Amino acid sequence: AALAGATVSVKCVAGTPTAVTATTSGTGAYSITLDGATLPCVLRVSDVGGEVFHSVAAGTGSSGSVTANLSPLTEMVVAQLAGAAPGSFFDAFGAGASVSAADLANAVAYVKTALGAAADLGTINPVGDALAVGDAHDQTIEAAVAALAAAGATLQSVTTAIAGNPAAPTVIGSA
Repeated sequence: AALAGATVSVKCVAGTPTAVTATTSGTGAYSITLDGATLPCVLRVSDVGGEVFHSVAAGTGSSGSVTANLSPLTEMVVAQLAGAAPGSFFDAFGAGASVSAADLANAVAYVKTALGAAADLGTINPVGDALAVGDAHDQTIEAAVAALAAAGATLQSVTTAIAGNPAAPTVIGSA
């Protein structure tokens, strides 16, 4: 389900975005203007129910438009990318931080391997591909969350395991 009315915060490696926070719409969509900020950036969404997810906008310099979804899958990606708890990565993010497109692609590949057949991401990039309630990307997120629950795992336990072993994924589910 979309996080409606949730707060999205952003921190960039340099500069200050014109809007450092935004509120998600009823469909979970949000937009933040990054004029005056320099990529990479890290994002956090939190809602009144306690859900918190993190994501990244990789690269350097500035870009006209960057997509950074926030979901359980991006939480896993950030855990692998950071080799740390996503919340700690967000809190410490700032000058000198680096998140390249290659680093992000490797983190996405890691999560695809870790999910295995439990939630086949196929060609979906959970961070940068279009995401809307009910679409194939959203259904993949739902399948991943269901696979975690069926395996007796929580998102927190999985992100902790990923952060603790960012080099070698353990497959969560199988066919």
